Amino acid sequence: MTIRAGRVIRNANGGLISAFVINLGHGTNNQAEGMGLLHSLRIVANLDLVHVDLELDSIIVLQWIKNLRCGLWYFEDYWEEITTILAGLNFNISHIYRQGNSPADFLARIGANGYSCIWNKFSDLPFLLKGLLKIDKLGQPYLKIKN
Repeated sequence: MTIRAGRVIRNANGGLISAFVINLGHGTNNQAEGMGLLHSLRIVANLDLVHVDLELDSIIVLQWIKNLRCGLWYFEDYWEEITTILAGLNFNISHIYRQGNSPADFLARIGANGYSCIWNKFSDLPFLLKGLLKIDKLGQPYLKIKN
């Protein structure tokens, strides 16, 4: 299965710090969730951020972090890097339902087309992602229309 990851990193006021989408090749959904976390943490570390709230829609990855143990042997090298970065952070972690994670889902969907990118300015984001982030910042609910 082709996997991709998309994440948004925001400040305490909901303003954009960074957003990215990356096509990860082939793997499992748990690899995609873990690699999304790793890429997010690399950005956080490079920006010297230390107070971080992690919102994950993957209960499995959330449990890995809470238990400080990853259940995938083939993910161990990446897991070591994740735990090393986390050790240097003051972080809170919480589960967020997929419906509350629309910006990251949007990014993962565009990654499905082989697209990889990182944005550090709100003005450079794709138009639809700007709208999702504005709605999110205002605390407004999303309306999803099925065709």
